[in-house]
Amino acid sequence: MRKTISLVLAGVLALALLPGFGKAENTASVLTKEQEQLLQTAESGREGSVLLPELEVPDRFTGDWSGVEGFINVHADAAIELPDKEKIPIGTISRRDFTQEDADNLIRVFLKGNTLYEELGMTKQRALDRLEQYESMQRGEIPLEGDSLTLENLPEVIERWKEYVRTAPEGDERIPASAKFESKDYGEELRGWTEVGGREVHLFIQNQSSFWDHASVFEPGYGDPNGTWAQPISLIPDEALPEPLTVGFSAGDALSQGDELIAKLGFQNVICDEITPVFFTSTNPYAVDADESLPEAESDIAKLILATGYELHYVRCLNGFPIGYTSASGTASTETGAPMRAWMYEYITLDITEDGVKCFQWFSPHTEPVMLAEDSRLLPFDQVAEIFARMMMVKNNDVLYVNARNGFTTTRNFRISKVSLTIMRIRDRENFDEGMLIPVWDFCGTVQYEYDGWDNYGFTGDHEERIFLTVNAVDGSVIDRDLGF
Repeated sequence: MRKTISLVLAGVLALALLPGFGKAENTASVLTKEQEQLLQTAESGREGSVLLPELEVPDRFTGDWSGVEGFINVHADAAIELPDKEKIPIGTISRRDFTQEDADNLIRVFLKGNTLYEELGMTKQRALDRLEQYESMQRGEIPLEGDSLTLENLPEVIERWKEYVRTAPEGDERIPASAKFESKDYGEELRGWTEVGGREVHLFIQNQSSFWDHASVFEPGYGDPNGTWAQPISLIPDEALPEPLTVGFSAGDALSQGDELIAKLGFQNVICDEITPVFFTSTNPYAVDADESLPEAESDIAKLILATGYELHYVRCLNGFPIGYTSASGTASTETGAPMRAWMYEYITLDITEDGVKCFQWFSPHTEPVMLAEDSRLLPFDQVAEIFARMMMVKNNDVLYVNARNGFTTTRNFRISKVSLTIMRIRDRENFDEGMLIPVWDFCGTVQYEYDGWDNYGFTGDHEERIFLTVNAVDGSVIDRDLGF
């Protein structure tokens, strides 16, 4: 199970060192009829609806349910997390792209105004090493590796690498790069690197209009898509390490560093909503045992760990109320074909070690929220609990089809360990640019799969906590977190 350190949301960062950074012009969205009805329901309420201070919620959510011919079992013994607020607002929020002002500010804060250089890609030495690998395969000294590599096409591959070696950079060249966005087939891009205090710092910003926008600033080995994995320490099995893995500084120290950086960047109404102790490794530690090509020494997780630290997730706030961070990205889509559209939830991630901030990532920038209602009336919790029990069976009814197709049976055993009341962004099914912020209940936990009639009979589990059901706290409708509606 994923464990996180809960922090008191004591205040909202409202520091604006650069006018206009991190926000866009606030214009209320045009609501659909469905959204207008939801707003009216939030303001007037349904039978039994109450404001947050009057909401009666038990200390814990407990119960056991079984259904779908016994293939779905749900056990709940969950802490219930309520916001430290008196009112739950409703508002609107819009999608936007990264601006040149955003880019200039990241360059100012992270790169200290130093010259940005082009990313040169694979150096001559690394290309030579790869060429030697393919030539060794041709000589029969090592086996062929690669899904599409054959003895027939190997000579062609070798010739391509010989050509690359002739033109590859030596590795110490510094070619000044543009600090402005450049147009690409998929949108806009700005990338490069520089040296700050004797360390390499890389910058990558991409506006990809059909899917999601992403900005990252990182040191080598942290945040590079081809580099380090950051994983919760709680996911490491106890028997995998000779002694428990710990972080050498406190979560409070990490939060202070993160808040200081967010302030320097000039974000408004942004707050840390989750801190997780993590470890960093250049190899996916959970694929090691299955990858026989790795050297035997690398099969030991302890030898793969580069550092430990904390991962901090920052989110925007509406009237001081954070738009809760979740592991659901919102990138699922019901569309087919290309380009596929989606609208990822916005959040900022900081990876911090004892040496400081190693990686900054900002996903899917949004505008500043616009408040529609200062407070909302919520359904009684017992009604929400009934909806949860019923819809867990409805959502997992596909197990009957899966069992019939596979020829063996699968039983899903859910364990609900946390229930939280927060606000989230929902969208209209056809609108990927305008959203509504509403209160929801998230039911979180883990799931274990039991297989019967298969050679590998037994249990497999999902040990990282995730959301299994999200219920609209105003009208009781069920929301798909991954789709965003």
